[in-house]
Amino acid sequence: MVGDTDRRFTGLSAWCFAAYTDALVRLIRADVATGKLRGHLDADAAVSLIVGVYLGELIRRGSVDDVRRQQPPARVGSHR
Repeated sequence: MVGDTDRRFTGLSAWCFAAYTDALVRLIRADVATGKLRGHLDADAAVSLIVGVYLGELIRRGSVDDVRRQQPPARVGSHR
């Protein structure tokens, strides 16, 4: 999927993710429309970033650590 060496597998993977990513895009757009999220947020880019980071962790580490998911991200400039 990452190297796109088998286009059928890549296409099938994209098709499988589509229902989930499309739903996330709709949720983000709804939150933008109601003012819960900033108006300039690109919902498609945000979902691509979320999915990309998740897949990157799976590729790099073999799993997504539960502790990392539960901890809020450190603020930029914080000294943890």
